[in-house]
Amino acid sequence: MSALFIKILAIVFMLADHIGYSIGSSGFASIDFGDGYYFLRAIGRLSLPLFAFLIANGFRHTRSVPKYAMRLFAFAIISEIPFDLFVSGKITLVTMNGILPDIHLDNIFFTLLIGLVFLWLNDFYKKRQIKYAKLLSVATFIFLSFFAAFISADYGVTGVGFVALFGVFNVEDKNKIPMLFVGFSVLAYWKLIARSILVVVYRSFRINLVRIPIISHLFSGYNPIMALIQTAALLSLAFILFYNQKSGMPKSRVANAVLKYSFYVFYPVHLLILYFAFG
Repeated sequence: MSALFIKILAIVFMLADHIGYSIGSSGFASIDFGDGYYFLRAIGRLSLPLFAFLIANGFRHTRSVPKYAMRLFAFAIISEIPFDLFVSGKITLVTMNGILPDIHLDNIFFTLLIGLVFLWLNDFYKKRQIKYAKLLSVATFIFLSFFAAFISADYGVTGVGFVALFGVFNVEDKNKIPMLFVGFSVLAYWKLIARSILVVVYRSFRINLVRIPIISHLFSGYNPIMALIQTAALLSLAFILFYNQKSGMPKSRVANAVLKYSFYVFYPVHLLILYFAFG
C-alpha cells in the first residue's frame, strides 16, 4: 500500500480516538457508552506508529529537511490552541506546576517535529563521520525525549521513540524487521516496564524515584488501562510492512500540494469541530 493510503488510515484511526475521547470526556458519557470509550481509544493506538513511520519515510524522500521541519513547526503553532481547547476546554500555553515549569506545547506536530530533528541530527553525525557518532545519537535521543516530556508533547517519549525507530530501522530492509518488532514492543510498553522497575527499586531499597521531578513528569497522567490497550498499536505494523514504496500522491503539482496541505489542515480543524460539538 502507498504512503498516501497509510496516511489516510492514520487519520481515520486518529479521528476514532479523538471521537472516543470527546464522548468520554463530555456529558455524552452519561449515556451508556461503556466499553465503547476504550474500544475507540484502542483503535486510536494505531495512529501514532503510522504517523511516525510517515515522518521517517518523509525524511528519507524530502528534498529539503529544513522546509519539512518548518512546515511541521508552522502547523504545530497553528494547532496548539485548537488542541488545548479540545483537551481541556481552555488555552494552557504556559503554566507553573511544582518545581519545574510546565510548558504546554503538546499537540502531535511538536512530537513529530522533535522526532524529525533527531533523524536530522543522527544523519548529520553519520555523514560527517563524527567520532562516537552512535553514542552522540543516543545522547541526542535521550535529550530530545526528555524535552518532549518537559513540554508535555503528545505521546512524549513514545512518540519521539517511534519516529527514531522507523528512521533507524528501515522497513524496506527485511533483515531488520525482527529488531523493529522488538523496539516497537518496548516503546508500546515502556511505561509499564519502567514502572515495574521503579516498584522493584522501591521494594528492594525503599527509594522512591518517582519523587524526582523529571521522573514524575515522565509518568504524569499515567493510566494503567490505557497502557494495557497499547497492544493495539502492534497491529499498525501489519499496514507498515505492506508499504509498496510508492507515494500514491497525484502527479499534478497543484493537486499534490492541495492534498498534502489538506492533511495538515485537517488536524487543527477536526479538533475545533470536536471541541464545539462536545465541549
